[in-house]
Amino acid sequence: MGFLPTVFFTFFCLLLGIVNSEARELRALDRWPVVILPNIVPTGADEDSAVLAYEDQTALRYFFTLPDSFSDRTYNVRFSPTFHPFYLKAMLIPLFNLFGAAGHPNMQVSVWQSGEVDGEPGMPAEFIDTLNVDGEHFIFSGRDTIRYNYIDLTSLQFSSTDSLDFHIGVDIHNSREHDTLAIYLDNAHDMPSDRSIFWNGVENNWVKVIDNTGHGYNFAIRAVITDTQPWGIPADRNGNRLPTEAALLPAFPNPFNSAVTISFTVPNTEQYRLSIYDLTGRLIGDLRHGKGIGAAAVTVNATNLPAGVYNVMLQTKDVMAAQRIVLLK
Repeated sequence: MGFLPTVFFTFFCLLLGIVNSEARELRALDRWPVVILPNIVPTGADEDSAVLAYEDQTALRYFFTLPDSFSDRTYNVRFSPTFHPFYLKAMLIPLFNLFGAAGHPNMQVSVWQSGEVDGEPGMPAEFIDTLNVDGEHFIFSGRDTIRYNYIDLTSLQFSSTDSLDFHIGVDIHNSREHDTLAIYLDNAHDMPSDRSIFWNGVENNWVKVIDNTGHGYNFAIRAVITDTQPWGIPADRNGNRLPTEAALLPAFPNPFNSAVTISFTVPNTEQYRLSIYDLTGRLIGDLRHGKGIGAAAVTVNATNLPAGVYNVMLQTKDVMAAQRIVLLK
C-alpha cells in the first residue's frame, strides 16, 4: 500500500473512531434547520386527527445516535393524547445523515402505555406491541432542511379509551451493529422538557436525555392519532359514534385460503369473547376476549386447520352473534 492510501486509510479509521466514541453525546448542528413535515392525509376528516409533538418546532439543533458504544437501546418519547378514545395511526421521525456512514439499518418501533417505574411517573411501563420497519427507503436529512419519515403504525391496532399517556420507541433491528440511525433533538434551552428517555443497557434503567447543564431534550418524533379507527369504524371525540351493541362484521376474505380478518364491535368496557368452532360445535380456539373498545379486528392464521366450514362466535352479556367462514385449500 502506498503512502497516500495509507494516510487516507488511517485518517478514515480515526474518523470512525471519533464517531463511535462520541455516539452518546449530543451533537450540535451548524444552525437551526428548516423543518418540513410530510403531507398527512388522515383517515376520515382532517379535524379528527392530531399530530402530537413535544419540541420547539423551530429549533432542532442537535442529534443523537443509536445504537451507541455503550449499548444504550430503545429511544422513546412520551405522548399525551389530546382526546379519547383515540387510535394510533402513524409516527413521524426525522433521521440525520451521519456523515454518509450510517448504513441502511432497519428500525424497530415499539409502543408502551405510560406508568410508574421505580417510583417515577411517566415511564414506559406496559408493553403493547412492536413493528419492524424496512430502512431501505428512509429519508436521511441534512443540516439545512429536515424531512420526516412517515411510518404507518395501523398494523399495531393500538387504541385507548382513556387519557393515559403512551410512548413510541425506536431501536435498530439489524444484525450489523455498525449501522447507525441518528435522530434529531429539540433545543430544550428554548422549550424545557424531558419527555424523551432511552434504555441504558449498562445500568439497566431508563435515562432522561439531558446535557451537562441539566437541560432536558426530546427526540423529534411525532405521533399521529385519530378519533376515526384507521381500519374502518368511526368514533368521535366524545364517543357518540361508538357502537352501541356488539356485532360481527363480514369476514374478509371469505372464503379464504390461509388467513381471514374478522372485524367486530363491542361497546366500551363491555366484556366479550370471540371464538371459533367447527360445525360439530367443538371449540377450535379463543381468538380474543376482554373489555370492548368500540371496534377491533383480528386476523386468523388457519394454515394448520383442515379445509371446511367454521363458525365464529361473538358473545357478550346480552348478545351472541355468529358468522360462518369457509376455509379452502
